[in-house]
Amino acid sequence: MLAQVQRQWIYLEAIFASQQDQDRQLIGDINKFQILNNRISIHMERIHSKPNILVALLVENLYNDLDDISKRLDESQKVLFSLLETKRGAFPRFYFLANDDLFELLGNSRDPGKVNKHIKKCFEGIKKLSIASTPIPGKKADNFTFDVMEIISPEEETVKLINKIPVENGVEYWLKQTEKQMRESLKKYLFSTFSTFCKKKDPKAMADWVENHQGQLLITASQIYWTSDCENILKSVMTS
Repeated sequence: MLAQVQRQWIYLEAIFASQQDQDRQLIGDINKFQILNNRISIHMERIHSKPNILVALLVENLYNDLDDISKRLDESQKVLFSLLETKRGAFPRFYFLANDDLFELLGNSRDPGKVNKHIKKCFEGIKKLSIASTPIPGKKADNFTFDVMEIISPEEETVKLINKIPVENGVEYWLKQTEKQMRESLKKYLFSTFSTFCKKKDPKAMADWVENHQGQLLITASQIYWTSDCENILKSVMTS
């Protein structure tokens, strides 16, 4: 039972320790965990001071106390997993993250730079987000506002978002806004890529076109143009 309590404590302690900036709904559970942590510490300090197995274990109501701690730790774990499901419901791409990774990401929600550690697991085609920091006037030197400015692919291609996304509220909310803005930006850039493709026929112009646009947009625009060209040819054959 002691080993089981230790395993539970080690797992949950690492999670709660990282939740410095977590939602208010966790504050009560953090306080409950702290009470359990104090109870466990009493036993561990006693065992450490007298490292004798008989002295350590032959304590009145030790098993019952450890059993009660284990049950309460299990309840805390269920609460945490319920929180993860809430976050995943708000931003389904969190289902691509393991529980430990998601806990780490949520626990560092006010440090957007650390989001990049897990962003490529949420978005296969994104390696990292370019996040700009701006000092808050009249605040301390370490107080900043953050905005998502660009998305960067594994190939180091960059897509500038049409509208920057403020990093505020929960991480699931501003990531969802980033995803929405990514789609809107790519839609606008795709129209531009396709339009310029139609106007440029010579090899040099085509090379410039390839250099000035992202690979995903180039492939999509080329396929649209090819499909449209084929459709026009087939129509002309049918009417001739």
